[in-house]
Amino acid sequence: MSRDSIKENFIVLGVVIQAHGLKGTIRVRSFAESPQSFEAARKILLRPENGPERWTEVEWTKPHPKGVLLKLNGIDTPEKAGLLKGAEIGVDRCDLPDLQEGEYFWADLIGLEVLTSAGQLLGRVVNMFETGANDVMVVQGARGEVLIPAVEAAVAEVDFEAGRIILAELAGLVPEETGGESEEEAV
Repeated sequence: MSRDSIKENFIVLGVVIQAHGLKGTIRVRSFAESPQSFEAARKILLRPENGPERWTEVEWTKPHPKGVLLKLNGIDTPEKAGLLKGAEIGVDRCDLPDLQEGEYFWADLIGLEVLTSAGQLLGRVVNMFETGANDVMVVQGARGEVLIPAVEAAVAEVDFEAGRIILAELAGLVPEETGGESEEEAV
């Protein structure tokens, strides 16, 4: 499998935060909805900040108040686990459960253009984060950073073929463009 096809089929599930304990366990900041996403994968791909990427097997997972604990095959000391700090952990897309209508992987949304309901370019999705109530898209563009809730009421359409997200017409969703002068100057 080529590096490009790996990238296309690769979904990042989390990032290694630190070693945990004495037996090579790692603590992961998870981007997945549940720790079972790590278990569901037959193998995971480790992409360390320094060093070659490699496939490995997950021996077990356990929820943790600050992420997910993972025990990986071949990582059996805190020193080996510590070398993975900052590494992305991902899986092949085919190893994840099918999505329901209206559900998307964050990795698929990042990079898409975002347009207002009037067709104005707001920017591109540069990041995603979870609030507990819903996911949020971080959109960077001419208006700076704009946070858009990734909920049905805010998103009218996701068009992967066109590479864009069209927002719903929702009062207060998108900050008003400033024309260069403040309200005080206009009076």
